[in-house]
Amino acid sequence: MRRCYIVSAALLLKVIQAAQPTRRRALVGGIAAQPTHRRAIGGVAAQPTRRRALVGGLATAAVPAVAHAHVRGAAELDAEYYARRAFEKVSGTSPDVFEARRARELPVAAAARPVDASLLAAVRREGAAALAAASGASARALADAIAAREPAARKTLAARAARDLDGGAATSDGAGVAVLALYSEAAERLADKKGRAAFATAFGAALLATKGPNPASGASFKALVKGADDLLAAWKAAGWTTDVKLTFESGADLAEAAEDFASGYEVKASVALSGAASCLADACLEERGIAWHPDPCCLALASYFIQSRVALTAPTPHGFDEFLLDDVYRDDPRAFLPSTLLGLFVVAAK
Repeated sequence: MRRCYIVSAALLLKVIQAAQPTRRRALVGGIAAQPTHRRAIGGVAAQPTRRRALVGGLATAAVPAVAHAHVRGAAELDAEYYARRAFEKVSGTSPDVFEARRARELPVAAAARPVDASLLAAVRREGAAALAAASGASARALADAIAAREPAARKTLAARAARDLDGGAATSDGAGVAVLALYSEAAERLADKKGRAAFATAFGAALLATKGPNPASGASFKALVKGADDLLAAWKAAGWTTDVKLTFESGADLAEAAEDFASGYEVKASVALSGAASCLADACLEERGIAWHPDPCCLALASYFIQSRVALTAPTPHGFDEFLLDDVYRDDPRAFLPSTLLGLFVVAAK
């Protein structure tokens, strides 16, 4: 656009020079020069000879050859650009096509690992039971509906993992399929916070009874954290996650966190589940617009805190926030492959 403005200014200067207010140049565009006095035309005074000559000169005065040169404007350049890119996409030569192919080829999920069969069975069984209780539907009907979703969930998870899934029933791949099918059904059954909170409470309590320590009601903060560590270690041993880590905000140690808790302050704790079996399933759900899918291990931990008479102050239906993390930096965001689930708990004494 700037180039167009510069050319136009040059042309205008040439026209002005060609249209000086002399009687010799007053004859412009076949119109004889008129006296310089004003004459009313249609109620409007005629312009002086110099101005009339300038207006006529814009249309008919001889101008340099550069004036007749075609200068492409922004609209033409944009149209050419988009037409070229459209052709490249159709022909498969677009840079976007190559980048998308590379993004699909690069990230491959880690290989499957064994998961405790009793824990996986409890996730399926108790998840359906909690969903039935929260939605008012038949437990048997819900179990059948969730099971019917698993074949499609397996295909979706395999595509996201960029590899074939393990055919074994008690594996981390099988756990991911179970989580994906469960929350796909829950997204259609539970739309409000009240129903989701009821589901999270029932599901978490059942999982805690299956794989977790007894609640530490009335115990010290250090004893409370010890029980949380034991729960996380039990889920790690069952194969749900490859590693676990519980830390406090701003790098505070256990003694500092205990002092804050005893003084009535809220304590923020982060739980990192490396290689959580639900990571890929959660990513698939997010890509489908389903943002509510609390991890079963974190639900069990939330139930442990609540039954230990500790308040969870996060405003979510399940009492904590969670995030998916990719431990590998990738330039292309389309290559995002979550490998760690981070749960954020804000606890306070009741």
